[in-house]
Amino acid sequence: WLKILSRPPYPHQHTQIPMAEGAPAEATGPQYFVGLDVGSKVVVASSSAKEPFSVSVNVNGLSNRDTPNVCAFDGKQRLMGEAAEGRVNGLPKAVLTHLITAMGKGSDVLERKDHYGWQWDLKVEDGEKPATIGPVTFGPDDAEPLELAPAHVLSMVLQEVIRYGQQDPTRPGTTADTPFELAIAVPDHFNDQEMGSVKAALSLLKLPNATTHLIRSSAALASAYVHKEGSNMASTPDAPRHIAIVDVGYTHASVNVLTFTVGEEGKISAELKACASKPNSGVFAILKHLFDQACKQIKSKHGADVPLASKRGYRLITALTKALKELSMLNDASVVLECFLPDDVDISLNFTRASLEESISDILGQLRTTLKEALTAAGSLELHSVEIVGGGCRIPCVQSCISQETGVSTLRTGLDGSSCIGTGAAVWAAGKRPLPAVDLEAVPTVVDDEQLAKCREQEAYIAGIHDKEVGRLGKRNELEARIYEIRGWLSGGDRALLHPTVVEPAMDKLQLWFEDAEMEDTTYEQYAEKHQELETLLEAEAGEFMEKVRQDKLKKEEEMKQAAEEEAKRREELGMNFDRDDRVMKKEDRLRLAVNNKDEGNDMFKAQKYDDAVRRYKKALEHLRRPELVNNATPDEKATMDSTATSCHLNSAQCYLKAAALAEADKGKNGGEPFYKKARTSCDEALEINPESIKALFRRATCLEKLGETDMARKDIQAGLKIAPEDGDLKKADARLEKLQAKEKEKAKAMYGKMFG
Repeated sequence: WLKILSRPPYPHQHTQIPMAEGAPAEATGPQYFVGLDVGSKVVVASSSAKEPFSVSVNVNGLSNRDTPNVCAFDGKQRLMGEAAEGRVNGLPKAVLTHLITAMGKGSDVLERKDHYGWQWDLKVEDGEKPATIGPVTFGPDDAEPLELAPAHVLSMVLQEVIRYGQQDPTRPGTTADTPFELAIAVPDHFNDQEMGSVKAALSLLKLPNATTHLIRSSAALASAYVHKEGSNMASTPDAPRHIAIVDVGYTHASVNVLTFTVGEEGKISAELKACASKPNSGVFAILKHLFDQACKQIKSKHGADVPLASKRGYRLITALTKALKELSMLNDASVVLECFLPDDVDISLNFTRASLEESISDILGQLRTTLKEALTAAGSLELHSVEIVGGGCRIPCVQSCISQETGVSTLRTGLDGSSCIGTGAAVWAAGKRPLPAVDLEAVPTVVDDEQLAKCREQEAYIAGIHDKEVGRLGKRNELEARIYEIRGWLSGGDRALLHPTVVEPAMDKLQLWFEDAEMEDTTYEQYAEKHQELETLLEAEAGEFMEKVRQDKLKKEEEMKQAAEEEAKRREELGMNFDRDDRVMKKEDRLRLAVNNKDEGNDMFKAQKYDDAVRRYKKALEHLRRPELVNNATPDEKATMDSTATSCHLNSAQCYLKAAALAEADKGKNGGEPFYKKARTSCDEALEINPESIKALFRRATCLEKLGETDMARKDIQAGLKIAPEDGDLKKADARLEKLQAKEKEKAKAMYGKMFG
């Protein structure tokens, strides 16, 4: 169904906001601001009270800019985000995927279960009331399975991801007691029942020092637009500016038509003219068409069916997500899944952009309808521009559809399509509020006080078991690490100082105990007792060596402290602590600064100062995103911008690759993983500008190989060979990856053979 809002979903239509960014908050007020984009994934952004409109996207523990809105229950642990997603194949009924779509009436949620292929259980006793998730196994073996309110599970994820904004390392000194302002953005198409579920989730959050607001995505987008274009609008205040923002996200497509007006003293007013939104018409709906194509190929070649709501279905959808990204840039894509069918049968699937475009004609038709309804509801307006956001807007036929219906040939991508709602929510929290928040008092209560009390009881029970298990595993890991460390000492040059005739037999005995403990339900206290026994033995038998270890540690800490102080002094002298530049200047000057920053980054790279080089490249990219360039560049300037941006992304990737190699040398194989992920992201951004960049394909393949994604790495190499078939480096990489794929395949077959006989 199509939801058209003839009036904005707010108490009133527009709010006056000053363009001045204002003074920092008083010490008693909020000390920082956090914004959340809550969808199939959650994006967190934040800023400090000192610089409220200098907003950064906060990464999670894996350095990713977004976190899957997923929760899982694994034994006695509760997992979130990527850690939860990783348990889908092993614990399909305990991994709660697509959480945002579980809000609202039970009858609606039941339909979505089929649409998205959830594997977890759901109960609906009254179709007009929220559903119940479960039963879900959690806790001790004899524990009763859990039955959970969707709002409660959503609150678990929100509680976790908000920490990313609270613990921003660029804001030292903030604690759990520091007051802050929080804005949470949810999809525009949410009805009263869905908003009621979100309201219940907010009431379950434990944030005593937060002032929390619930806003619609359209409000966040309006704030993001004012944040990006405000200075440009203030310099040309002659007439109202009408814009359309088209968001084709994972679950839905929406169109917002807004009017911005610059008044006296640079004040901007915003009015939401129309908002049209269609659920179940986003990227996932497109993926389902690819899924259908894949199932037909599998049926034709292997005679097998693949249900969406199955382990194989989830694995296939995950692979097709990557294929869809490829089809957004290339004319064809392939998917290879090893040991996918019974008897270790591999599958190979091929897709073309043309076949995809033909198959999604119904989705494009729905998007056309959504666009027409929004533009009609907004009235006869001459659009200043059309901004596109959301992953679906990267697909060429989607862009063509938007251009045709709006009559605007050049679509703008100045708002960061993946993080602009999160960034806009943070900007809204900090004070740029062209559209007001949702009136929570007017949102219906769908989870009553008694149900909320039950949720809080369940939360205390779950948190207690989880925290105890995490503590137990932490102590176990601490002991294991100490055992390995001492084993290393015994093999080193100071072996004699360790009194090996006593310590070595004791370590052998402890090793045997540890291996037996793995098979038993060993408690935190037992691990702690063994750890203490070990430390007592070391002090008694190897006191001289242990004192030497302590002194070496103190010396190293002092050296690190001095190095940090010298680095801070150097950065201050270079002016690198004040990289942000919000000045309004001529586009020629802005472009010149971008090129200069890129050149500075190259100089720092040559000097092996990779961190400084990346910062210069980021600064250059900030200049290139400024409105005076984005909106007014000539074709020649646009070519220079693209060339400069591509170089910055490629060079940043090379810096991260260098940093990864250093980290691996220092911390072992896993030490480089965060840097390989950052390098991959830089390559992704370079390929968005130039899909045929050989350097970007080669470097991304390097990252993917290091991250264990051999199939995807070889795809990049083969894509490069299509462009440059005689490239020697690509040929060598292809041969190496082909051998690696063969080894991995044999290893997988051997493993599955052992598992299934």
